[in-house]
Amino acid sequence: MVIHKAISPVLALSILALLVVSCPCGYGRSALFHESFEVACGDLPCNWRLLEGTATLVETFHAGEHALELSENARIQTNLSAVWIDQDDHVPLTVGLICSQGSTLAFTLTIDNQGTTYTATGETDGSWSFDERYIESIEVRLTPVQNAPYRSQEAIRLEVQLNGPGECILDDLRILSADIVECLG
Repeated sequence: MVIHKAISPVLALSILALLVVSCPCGYGRSALFHESFEVACGDLPCNWRLLEGTATLVETFHAGEHALELSENARIQTNLSAVWIDQDDHVPLTVGLICSQGSTLAFTLTIDNQGTTYTATGETDGSWSFDERYIESIEVRLTPVQNAPYRSQEAIRLEVQLNGPGECILDDLRILSADIVECLG
């Protein structure tokens, strides 16, 4: 003999409310790569190379936390490992930053599509609203400069270039999946 018990409407609504409240709204994409600039290997974060200009690890306004300051048209690069992306019209990239007015950052991903290598680029617009530096979180969409067949491919290198006068301080750099999960919260 099987006994079926109905779940009470109050319990069902409580469970639904708990699920909605615990949904991480605004964070529906997973981080494929995350650099917090906390681990130093000499003057640079580990696994980063300085190609041009000046790059210096600096302390953020949170005591003991670090960020990377780029100046003199700095260009830095890191090799990526196991950053698999789908060919899409963009690859979301977010970064917390403080920049001088007129400075822009260009991001270049080198992507390997089953032996064919191409680059995808994106740039901030430099429309900082103050003469001094301030913090803004942006999203740069990287668009391939040449089309590749739709299949999963590996991002193998990331390069960041400072353009214009002044400097930029970067923190919390992330390459995100293109998949967006909607949240009800």
